[in-house]
Amino acid sequence: MPDAPPTPTSRKPSERTYTALGWMLLVVVASIFVYLRFIPTPRPTAFRLVVTMLLLVNALYWRLADRRLARYVVNNKTSAACRIALAAFIIAINIPIADMILRGRMPHYLVTLPSVFPDAVVLWHLSLVVLISTISLTRLVVVIVYRSAKWIRARSAKRTEATSADISSLDRRRFLQTACVSIPAIALPSAVIAARRQEGELLTRRVRLPAPWLPERLRGLTITHVSDLHVGRHYRPHMLRKLVDVVGELDSDLILFTGDIVDVSNDMLPPAIHAIRQMPSRYGMFHCIGNHDQIDNRAEWIDAMREHFNLLIDERRSIEIGGEHLTIAGLDFARRDLSELDRPGHDIHARQTLRGHDIEREGPVIALAHHPHAYDALRTLDVPLTLSGHTHGGQLMFTNPESELEIGAGNLLFRYIRGAYQRDTSSLFVNAGVGNWFPVRLNAPAEVVQLQLT
Repeated sequence: MPDAPPTPTSRKPSERTYTALGWMLLVVVASIFVYLRFIPTPRPTAFRLVVTMLLLVNALYWRLADRRLARYVVNNKTSAACRIALAAFIIAINIPIADMILRGRMPHYLVTLPSVFPDAVVLWHLSLVVLISTISLTRLVVVIVYRSAKWIRARSAKRTEATSADISSLDRRRFLQTACVSIPAIALPSAVIAARRQEGELLTRRVRLPAPWLPERLRGLTITHVSDLHVGRHYRPHMLRKLVDVVGELDSDLILFTGDIVDVSNDMLPPAIHAIRQMPSRYGMFHCIGNHDQIDNRAEWIDAMREHFNLLIDERRSIEIGGEHLTIAGLDFARRDLSELDRPGHDIHARQTLRGHDIEREGPVIALAHHPHAYDALRTLDVPLTLSGHTHGGQLMFTNPESELEIGAGNLLFRYIRGAYQRDTSSLFVNAGVGNWFPVRLNAPAEVVQLQLT
């Protein structure tokens, strides 16, 4: 008898191959994550490892999607064409990722190519990280529950044949799995279009902050607070012209930057520095460092910035305005409140910055800290005002910026998301930032803020 025609479930790779590949990739990704979490790693090595994780996540997605196309697209030619198209897309969108692993830094063409391509690359990879993490955790829970239930049934009753309800349940599960795997490809064009529509948008806000701690002669002092330029893939150098004009029109007494001048490459420092130098202020401009400022080469970034600006890294400067003194303090970047391993926390940076501070001689403190959680360490040291960024206003929020409620992605990462906060006699203002590392904002508009201390 002639061989039966191939069916979707008989196509190669085999189910065993798919399963083995999936678990192997998950183990490697988890191992890299644990390594970076608990073992101090030089920045260039850490960058390569993080990017390698993105490449492996793409491999996990390809394995899931290829499995669906091989199993559930009945027509052989259609299945083969879809699988080839999928592989070609995965290869194309991962060219910059492979390039980053080889070079250890962001390729310059992501800045020179039209924004559509870097927008698509970032949106694709971050959506995959969320999707694959969700699928993997869900599958792990399902496997544990299923095998536990199966073991319990085996002990209590004999196995029975599958019913039509079981088959129907299996079909529904296959449909849901296929739909879930299709989400990134379906959503990508709409997300890129949304990113392009928002490109270059910038809101100017004026906010009055009560400052009873301020000397009477300084009441009404104005501060232009700028944060998170992220000059690079999404916020291009030519967009800086608008920022310079906005800051100039505000004409504030002080200009204070709270980090992330560049996105991931120090190649963007020259145009950023050129633009920032055109921003006038009566009594000075000060900067602190952000986490993205350290991705490429921290020492190189610091040297370039200090050549032109007052960059404060666990330092403070006392300035005189109208015969009164005011201290501007800048903290080094930290991710956590308390120190762990060899990574100082916000508490260490705050104490080091303010050690020996004399309010009578140096005046009250305005602290610059890229991460808003540093506020809790600073207010315990009686710092009356902290300015921060880092959150991008929550980036993807369900509630609008004017709402008293803050519900959205920002809640997953931050205690303080956007705007003004007051705890006892200490205030915090979190700026939503100018530029982007992720090209889409929802209810979190880019902004430059003028604060008036009253």
